[in-house]
Amino acid sequence: MAHSKHDIPFYGGTLRHLTYTKKGIPTAECNLIDPNTTCPYTNAELYKALLRRSNERPALATAVVHEIREIAKKAVRNPNAKFKQQCSGKTEADADKLAKKELYPRLALIAKLLYRPIWESLVAAGRPTIADFVEYMGDDLFRTATPGDRPNLMSALHTTILPVIKEKRLDELATEEQAKKEKDKINRLLKKTHAKDTKRRNTKRAYTELFRTIVESGFAECKSALELADAIEMTKQQNRKLSNSIFPGHLDDSQRCALFTLLSDQAYCHEQLIVALVYSGLDLREIAALTYGDIDQLTLCNEICVTITVEKIVYGQNTDATVAGLNNENMPVKRLRKVVLYPWAADILRQYVERLQEEGYSFAQIEKMRLSYSILRKESLAPFQMEAAIKQLLREAEIPSISIPHTRDGKTEMTIKEPSYSLLYLDAQYVAGLCGANLPMLHAMFGMAWTEMDEESYLDLLGNQYAVARYLHLKRFSPYEPALLKRRVLLVRNSTRELQNFRISSHCAISARWREKHDDKNH
Repeated sequence: MAHSKHDIPFYGGTLRHLTYTKKGIPTAECNLIDPNTTCPYTNAELYKALLRRSNERPALATAVVHEIREIAKKAVRNPNAKFKQQCSGKTEADADKLAKKELYPRLALIAKLLYRPIWESLVAAGRPTIADFVEYMGDDLFRTATPGDRPNLMSALHTTILPVIKEKRLDELATEEQAKKEKDKINRLLKKTHAKDTKRRNTKRAYTELFRTIVESGFAECKSALELADAIEMTKQQNRKLSNSIFPGHLDDSQRCALFTLLSDQAYCHEQLIVALVYSGLDLREIAALTYGDIDQLTLCNEICVTITVEKIVYGQNTDATVAGLNNENMPVKRLRKVVLYPWAADILRQYVERLQEEGYSFAQIEKMRLSYSILRKESLAPFQMEAAIKQLLREAEIPSISIPHTRDGKTEMTIKEPSYSLLYLDAQYVAGLCGANLPMLHAMFGMAWTEMDEESYLDLLGNQYAVARYLHLKRFSPYEPALLKRRVLLVRNSTRELQNFRISSHCAISARWREKHDDKNH
C-alpha cells in the first residue's frame, strides 16, 4: 500500500512518484501518466506511443533508441503491466532522493519524446516558467557555443539570470514593460555583486540565447525581452584606445637581439629557460605548476621534438597560489593542450637539466621538480616572482618605457609604462606568426580562447601529428641566428622552348622572387 503519492509536472506531461515499504524495504516508484486516461502507461501502451512519436519526431527518437528497445522487451513479456522504474534505500527519504538522482534523468529522456506535442502547445501558450524551460532544454540551450564558452554561459545563467526570472512564466515576460523590469533587476544584481565585464558579457550572451531559443520554440511574444538584451549594462571604464594604440605589439629586431644577448650570460640561466618556455607558448601560471616529469619527446628522423602537455595551472594570489588539475573548475578547458618547444628552447631546457644534475640532483628528483625551480634561489618561483624577474630583465636589456598622455583636471599629464611580461607574451605570439602559425595554431600554442567558426581546428590539440606540424613551423625561427639571413642569387637558364618546373627545397622558410632579364625572356 502506498504511503505517499505525488503527481509532478514533468517535461510537458505528468510523473507519478510513489513511496512505500515493500517487504520491509523502503521503495520509490515512478510512473509516466497517460494524459488521455490519467492512469499510468502500461508497457504495451508506452511502446506504441513511443513508436508513434518516433515516426513523427525521428531526430528526437535517436536519443532514446536504447530505452525504446528495453520497453519493447517489457511489452512482449508483460504487455498489460504498469510501466515503472523503482529504487530502494535505507529509509523512504533515501529512496526518494535516489529516485530523483537516478530515475528522473532516465525518465526525462523518454518524457521529452513522449510528451513533446503537449510541451510545444504549452510553450506556444506561454505556460512554462523560465526554470521549466531551462530544465527542459538542458545542454541544448547553448548548443552553438564552443566547449570553452558553454560552462561560462551556464554559470551566468544560473548565478545571474535565473535568480531573477526563474519563477516567471513565459507569458509574464511578453510585454516590454515587464521584460524591462526584469532586465533592470538583472542589472542591479550585476552591480551589487561588482561583476566585471567578462561576467556581464557572458550574462548578456546567455540572456540573448535563452530568449532566442524561447522565440524559436514557438513563443514569439518574448521578442520584446530578446530585444532588451543589449540593455544589460557593461562597466564604465576609461577609454583606453589611445593608450593601447601607443603600446608596442611586440619587440623590434634590435630589442629582441639585445634581450637574448643578455640571456646568454650564465648568470641568467633560469631566466633564459623561463623566456624560452614563454616563447614556446606557456603562461607563467603554467610554468609554476608543471614539472619536468610532464615533458615528453617525439623522435623524428634526425631530430627530437620536445613537448609539454599542460594539464594543470596555478591559481590564486602570491603565496596562497594552488595548483588546479583537470578536475578543477579553475583549470580552463582551453588550457588543456600540448605545447611544442622551439628547437633552441629545447636546447636551453636540456642545458638547464644538465646544470641541475651537476648540482647533485638525481633524475628522479628532477622529474618531480617544478619548471619554475631556480638553482640560484633554491626554490620554485611563484608567477609574480617570475613576472618581476622578467620586468627586471627587460629593464636591463634597455627595452624603452612608453609615455602615455592623459588629462586630469584639464591638464595633460604623462604616465610612464615600463615594459613587462605582457610585452614578452605578445612578442611570443608575433614571432609564432612569423613562423607561419595561423589563428587556430596560435590558440593551440598559447591556450587562447577558442572561436566558434574554428572549433574543428581544436580537435587534435593533444595529438602528436599536430605537434609535429607545429614543430616544423617553429624551426623557422631562432633568436641566436644572425639577424641578417643569407641571400643567394641563382641564375637559371631554360634552354628549351617549353615551360619547365624549378623547385627550391630547404629545412627552413624561404622567401624567393624572380628577377627576369629583359633581353632573354627564358630566364
